Amino acid sequence: MIKSSSIKFSLAFLLSALLVLCVSSLVVLAQDDTTTTTTTTSSTEPTTSTTQQQHNVRLLLHKSVSPAEAIINTNMTFTITLFNLGEEPAYDVEVKDNEWPESSFDLIEGESKATFAKIGSNEKVSFTYTIVPKSVGEISTQHATASYRLTPEKDEKSGLKLFAKSNILPSIPVLTQADYDRKHDSHLATWATFFLLALIPTALPYAVYMNANNQILELADQSKKNQ
Repeated sequence: MIKSSSIKFSLAFLLSALLVLCVSSLVVLAQDDTTTTTTTTSSTEPTTSTTQQQHNVRLLLHKSVSPAEAIINTNMTFTITLFNLGEEPAYDVEVKDNEWPESSFDLIEGESKATFAKIGSNEKVSFTYTIVPKSVGEISTQHATASYRLTPEKDEKSGLKLFAKSNILPSIPVLTQADYDRKHDSHLATWATFFLLALIPTALPYAVYMNANNQILELADQSKKNQ
């Protein structure tokens, strides 16, 4: 009986010790999980702040031309407009548009590139230049591109350059003056001539009919008087 009681006591002691070890292990694991979660959260926050800071500048470019159809040896004016829709300024802005070969175009006013030291939040700036096409055909344009910085500094770490692009214009036809006038003529003289010519087949029979009808009426009047 004494041996049996000793054995039972030993088993109970071992089970209690195992239970204590299991509980201790679970507590340690829970503390490790808490530490890991806290570390991950704190390391994520700076990354989010940096990403938001990079998107505080939103530069939008728009490109237009007048006229939409060009005439050879006649001026064409391009306008590049920049909008800063962000909450922070854009610095050291450099804009470049198409390069126009001298063999086909004359650049007579302005330049197809421009620089702006700063474009503030919700600010709009623009520049224009004028070219003259020397030959007929079609003009295919490209994006106007802009590079800019988020800070005034120009060092590699804090002054990295970002880029933006404008819209692309449809192909621009270049016509001769005669072709342009022919395309946009209202054709009033042509329609007036057509209208007059169309009246001849209807007006001539009507005139003959009216003349014959008048003669018949006159003869009828004379017959009544003779009676």
